[in-house]
Amino acid sequence: MLSAQIPVFAQANADSLLRVLKTAKEDSNKVNILNELSAIYFQTDVERSKDYGRQVLELSTKINYERGMLRGNNLIGRCYAMQSNLPEALKYFQNALVIARKAKNSIYEGMMLSAISAVYATNNDFVQALDYALQAKKVNEAAGIKNMSNLMINIGYLYIRQNKYKEALVYYEEALRMEKQYGAA
Repeated sequence: MLSAQIPVFAQANADSLLRVLKTAKEDSNKVNILNELSAIYFQTDVERSKDYGRQVLELSTKINYERGMLRGNNLIGRCYAMQSNLPEALKYFQNALVIARKAKNSIYEGMMLSAISAVYATNNDFVQALDYALQAKKVNEAAGIKNMSNLMINIGYLYIRQNKYKEALVYYEEALRMEKQYGAA
């Protein structure tokens, strides 16, 4: 069985972070180290990435670090999504959404709405997926995010899956306009 290898630079960074982690105090800096480790292993070792995500969530909860709790839920949700465990992914993304809304963090709110939309789309629930994608669009617009071409493409796709081609075209054209104006996302 072949296993994916972490690129040399990422492994060196992981090794460095693991050394620092051994003596790190239980504070937001340690949460950030764990977050980075989770990100490094995400593509190559989902279980390890998920384990670091859990550590992010546990420590953040212990020290009442809201941003860390948000990130931990997102990290764990991404890992479950990669493993096609959609109910667990949805649970963690929804937890992160609640925290983002409570913290009035519109950037993360939009990200979590998009992530939840993707889970529903993967599960062929295109009506729910579209609802969350449109919520993400609204939140992103309110946050002043100008280039949402990927989101517009996703919304167009969700309309196509519902045989609503005129609506889809509107969003594809909007994605094209955004890409021309702001560059590819």
